Amino acid sequence: NYEVENNQSRNTATPISLNNFYTGQLNDNTDRDYFSFTIDQPGSIDLTFKPSVDDQYNDYYNLSITDSNGSVLASSSTGDDSTLSATAATSGSYRVQITGTNRWRDDPYQFQVTTTAGLGNVELEPNNSRSEATDLGSEALTGQLLSSDDKDYYKINVTGQGKINVTFDPTKNDQYNDYFYVMVMDSSGQILSRVATGQDVSFTAYVENAGDYYINVESTNRYDSESYTIDYAFASGTDNYEVENNQSRNTATPIS
Repeated sequence: NYEVENNQSRNTATPISLNNFYTGQLNDNTDRDYFSFTIDQPGSIDLTFKPSVDDQYNDYYNLSITDSNGSVLASSSTGDDSTLSATAATSGSYRVQITGTNRWRDDPYQFQVTTTAGLGNVELEPNNSRSEATDLGSEALTGQLLSSDDKDYYKINVTGQGKINVTFDPTKNDQYNDYFYVMVMDSSGQILSRVATGQDVSFTAYVENAGDYYINVESTNRYDSESYTIDYAFASGTDNYEVENNQSRNTATPIS
């Protein structure tokens, strides 16, 4: 159960079996180790990583779980024992990618991949645009920004005029610094309401029409890789609030 070099690309990945530990090693600071595996139904993928070095203060390895096209489903950096989880929306072939950070070490590492059937209440990557948005139903979903450039889109549907109440709960709880932008958009991408936060927050967007709307989560200049949960509720009626977009005379919010 060792890696087989050359496995520096998705096409030359070392095949592995689920539920078994494998040993690998980064030969230099440019080495990339790819491993391929297959799942027979949608579900969660868990990567258990055990490096020889055990350093909770410094990150030596970048870990990623990707689909067969290279789209990153989950990623993290670590220097000690850790677990990385991703959600696979379909059966098929997937990859584990292991690279070094700028603190490269040539010590061997061990890892194992396990899967659990069922999608659960998690976002489905990639969901980087409105067209790829994860449906947000009646239960809260857990998500994660994979990088400072990642954008997580969630699709909701409302039945008429009313208010969309969004609840955002990040793992990080920092009242002094903002790590996330959270916004509600209409189907054209027009922002109806937006907040910046580093802690639990609830906010409201008012809409005039039935249809599809989107909640977008993205990073500020203070990127945080920890997970968050996102939820919403819809209530009919406008409660005498403005309705975006009302930035011109022609789109003015009617009042009584």
